[in-house]
Order: sequence, then C-alpha cells, then structure tokens
Amino acid sequence: MARRKGEGGSEEAIVLDTNTVIAGLLRNGFTRRLILLVSRTRPTYYPQVLLEEVEEHLEELASRTHVDPESLRDAVRLLLSDARRISTEEIQGYLHEATRYVRDLDDAFFVASALLLRERYPRVILLSWNLRNYDLDSLARLQIEVLTPPRYAREIARQEQ
Repeated sequence: MARRKGEGGSEEAIVLDTNTVIAGLLRNGFTRRLILLVSRTRPTYYPQVLLEEVEEHLEELASRTHVDPESLRDAVRLLLSDARRISTEEIQGYLHEATRYVRDLDDAFFVASALLLRERYPRVILLSWNLRNYDLDSLARLQIEVLTPPRYAREIARQEQ
C-alpha cells in the first residue's frame, strides 16, 4: 500500500520551536546545521509567535553572544529563510485543542501549528529540546512526534540508508 503524501509530495512536515531556534543561534554547531539542512530538504514551519519570543529575549541573547541585536535579527532571518511562517490567525482555531497537549501554555502555538499541518501531511515532527513541556503520548496518537534535534538527526540518517 502506498503511503499518503502531503503538500509537495512530502510525507512529513517539521515545526521548529523557539528553544531549538535559539540553540541554533547561540552555537555554531549541530542544531544550527540541522535546522539549515532540514529547512532546505523538508517542509519546515514555525509559528509567528517564535519571532516574538526571540525578540523578547534579544537583549539577553545579545549579551550572551556578544553580538549586537540587529545582527542577531539578521541571523534569525537567515536561519529561518527556508522555513515558512504560520500566522497566528491560521492556527487560531487549533489553539484551544493544543492547550490539552502542553504543560506551558506558550507552547500551545507550536502544537497548534502541528495540528494545522497534520491536515496536510501524514506526519508532523515538532523539533524541541524541551520534551517535558509536551504530552508526548497523546500527540503521537495524532501522528505528531516531538523529537529532540539529535533524535531526529538519527532518524534522518536511518532513512538515508
């Protein structure tokens, strides 16, 4: 039996959460490379609120990295240049349901994005370093998997074999 394909023929979509993007900004390493690779090879999305959350922490990030805020904004734009932004209006109808699957209500926007994308793709991966913030079992039953970047990288490597 053939697998169902989503938009653009892809079987899965990726949702980036804020902590993953911030990790990609802070260190020139694994997470940054994974975000750039995934967003160029798979449908990758982020909710508008991610940009707002990064902006809220911009001064702190600038202090930690010794990089001026405007350069950090440029780095965020570059890091997300191949990912697609989902507006808050697009996920508004999913936010109430999304609150059932998160411990921190701020994370509902990421789950709402995944719920929206689940209508278009057979599988959705939410990339996060904070697995404890999500009801992993309930989301998995909806074909939404919350994975850390290293775990997803191992999965990609297995798929490529």
